[in-house]
Amino acid sequence: MTKLNTDTPLSKIQDDQLSRVEFAKRLALILSTKGNQDSLVVGLYGKWGEGKSTVMNFTKSFILKSKDIVVLEFNPWQFKNEDLLMVSFFEKMAFSLNKSFKGLKERAGDLLKKYSDVAGIFTQYIGYSTESLKNVGEGLSQSPIEKHREKIDKLILESKKKIVVFIDDIDRLSINEVQTVFKLVKLIADFPNTKYVLAFDDKRIAKMLSPLYGESDANAGYEYLEKIIQVPLRIPQASKYEILNFTLKIIEKVFLNLSIKVKENEFRQFSDALRECFLINIDNPRIAWRFANSITFSVPLLYRKVNLDNLLVLEGIKIFYPELYSFIKDNREVFLRIENQDRSLSNSQGDKDRRDSIKKALDAYPGRQQHQLKLILLELFPQLKTIFNNYHFRETTYKKWFLEKRLCSGSYFERYFTYSESRNDMDDVLFDKFIDSLKQVNGQESDILFNKLLKKYGSKQVVFQLQYFDEDLDRISSEKLIRLLAINSKFFEDSHSFLDMSTYSISAIIIASLLMHSERQTRLQSINQIIEDITDLKYSMEIFYKIVQRERRDGVVVSEFEEEIAKTILKKFFTRNDQEIVKDFNLLDDGDKQIALLNWSKFGIKEKLFSFTKFLWQGSGAEAVNFLRTFTPTITTLSRPDSPYKSNFNAGQFNSLKSVTDIHELYQLIYSYKGDLSSLRFPDEGDSEEWSDNHIICAFQNVYKNADVNSIK
Repeated sequence: MTKLNTDTPLSKIQDDQLSRVEFAKRLALILSTKGNQDSLVVGLYGKWGEGKSTVMNFTKSFILKSKDIVVLEFNPWQFKNEDLLMVSFFEKMAFSLNKSFKGLKERAGDLLKKYSDVAGIFTQYIGYSTESLKNVGEGLSQSPIEKHREKIDKLILESKKKIVVFIDDIDRLSINEVQTVFKLVKLIADFPNTKYVLAFDDKRIAKMLSPLYGESDANAGYEYLEKIIQVPLRIPQASKYEILNFTLKIIEKVFLNLSIKVKENEFRQFSDALRECFLINIDNPRIAWRFANSITFSVPLLYRKVNLDNLLVLEGIKIFYPELYSFIKDNREVFLRIENQDRSLSNSQGDKDRRDSIKKALDAYPGRQQHQLKLILLELFPQLKTIFNNYHFRETTYKKWFLEKRLCSGSYFERYFTYSESRNDMDDVLFDKFIDSLKQVNGQESDILFNKLLKKYGSKQVVFQLQYFDEDLDRISSEKLIRLLAINSKFFEDSHSFLDMSTYSISAIIIASLLMHSERQTRLQSINQIIEDITDLKYSMEIFYKIVQRERRDGVVVSEFEEEIAKTILKKFFTRNDQEIVKDFNLLDDGDKQIALLNWSKFGIKEKLFSFTKFLWQGSGAEAVNFLRTFTPTITTLSRPDSPYKSNFNAGQFNSLKSVTDIHELYQLIYSYKGDLSSLRFPDEGDSEEWSDNHIICAFQNVYKNADVNSIK
């Protein structure tokens, strides 16, 4: 399990990556040098997270090598008020001295306790307490403070040892507690051979102290510090190179702990963003660890479910530019709107509004950062180039973004911010596992995974996802996927929408695309197998149409190819008895019915065809009219609420009709049913008026009468 970093200061010198060791070694030398017996107070200055505690730990490791030095660590932040702070300090000092002053153990503890009791009363006065001065006098009369102090000083000098006290986290204290610490080390516990190292943010402490001395700026606070701190030392600033290496090693460690192998140049965007925009904000190790913790949390949740390069960049924006992160998160439409189809509209008001909103978000940052952040946004969301640079992307590029699971893909955008897939999203890990299984020799696993996907997400979502992978599979994988689609076609649905977005249509398009991975002759063999695997005529016709359409799109001469496919379909579905054929035939829409019958006319036995179409009428005038409607164009449009509708039967439809049926019998049957409607006014060609059955019959009868009867066979 990967653990988040708890910001624990380093203690082992060998772990130093920011050149702190030499500084700590020099400080240790100052603290351990023999000479002046006076107390000394060293101030270790540094901002939050710059490594003050680490430097103190390194310094202690050098000092502890000397047997003549007693080290005392004291953290005043652990105590809830000034009284406890003072008492605890002397208790801890007594404990440390008792361990070191072996021959004087009882005297050290006893003296420090008595001194602490009196000093506790004394400090109430110098700490601006409202307690009566009477308490101070009583304390001093019962146990004179100077007498105890002289005994402690003598005890320390007799031991011939030095005492070094490290006090950390002072900048976490309240102002009264800060004052207590300073008075403790300067007035009460300024024993001989005793040195204090106080670690704090000098700017913060100076600002806290200033109001007590009637000043609003930090100068008064610094003047106070000068009276306390005799040796002010500032934590050395790590170089940008060191910070960069430190950050990269942390991130590398995160991926190592997660067992994620990173390929060379896999994180190009992140590398650029880190160098150009993030590094300027990482001025101490703690910020680098915060960034690492953010990655440690997000990467396991989204591994293989998003583009990791994009994720790292976005996590960096979240840590270092939180306002920009919120702007991206809350303004999906600004970043993901599809470019205008008409490039003349690229300067529309909508595009201007998008540019202005992005500019406003970036205005919060300095000039150079604005420029670099804009470049990062253009990398994360290439669509923005359509409004900033009048750029245009091919449809294949949008597909590529989807396949790469990038932030700029509308299918993945939300996932980067929610750290999870939505309830309707497909499990990318499971789907990728299925795609990988297609490449394996054993096809059993792919069958199991495909059925699992269908059961969990339904055919519509599975087919929609597959359409983005059709061009990325090799021939063997393509053949496996084709077979799976064919044998599961019973789960696919036809939406009857003119937008042609049904699972029937999309899966057929996928099959047609996958077939292009095979040589032409092999393709014909594959198609024969597909038709054998498909259980219904309707899906076979969809496959036929999409294959021919794909071949024509690629500039292939399809006459022979089309004939072979049509013959295969005819052989499977139209060699049965009429009752069996009609069950499948009636499931087709009018367009597919026409194609099926025309293919039969071209490549099949005409007598069998005429017999079948006659069977469809069953001697019924109404059924004959329905058959006539099959060959009447169907118009689909968004502009009419009655869409789709029938319109514009003409000589072209008549010629198609007579090639698949006995036109004379059809005419006579309809005439007997409806009579002569040829004089009825019917909409002109191109008229948008709905054609009723009578209009269609009128047009049919007129074309029949005007045709050369002898030519109608």
